[in-house]
Amino acid sequence: MGIKEATTGKISLDGQDITNLSITERGKLGISYGFQYPARFRGITVWDLLRYANPDLSVEEGQQLLLTVGLEPTKYLHREVSKALSGGETKRIELATVFARKNKVLILDEPEAGVDLWSFGHLVKAIKSYATEKKILLLVITHSKELLEIADQIVVICDGEIQPDWDACNLRCVPN
Repeated sequence: MGIKEATTGKISLDGQDITNLSITERGKLGISYGFQYPARFRGITVWDLLRYANPDLSVEEGQQLLLTVGLEPTKYLHREVSKALSGGETKRIELATVFARKNKVLILDEPEAGVDLWSFGHLVKAIKSYATEKKILLLVITHSKELLEIADQIVVICDGEIQPDWDACNLRCVPN
């Protein structure tokens, strides 16, 4: 996404070198990022966030996005995105917001963080369905084996090195 500057290698999107582009420039090309712990904004409503993500979004589309992530639109569309929301509610709102964008690439940093176990399965299905339907590249950063079911390809990294599989990483990185 460009939050940290690349020190080696090259990042390409649709044949274009984007290695040195800013976060904003990458966002304009269709790359979105879902944070492990989404920000909360006093004075800004869920509808405001959805419209910031996609100014062309209709109210009906916004309501459908909220339903997709397991939130009742009548309770959340005009609600303030503040500390009054739980971590799981904030995470679902952020997912609806990134789903609202016209994405080519969606990077999700621990999308399960703060989400209760009851909602977890629903969100995994929503993420997979969204990526499949929109035909986008989905990159998920996670420590959760349960999210592996939505992966077409898995890269396990431990101590900054690619590992042959999940178990090899656990053997090296988990203290005795």
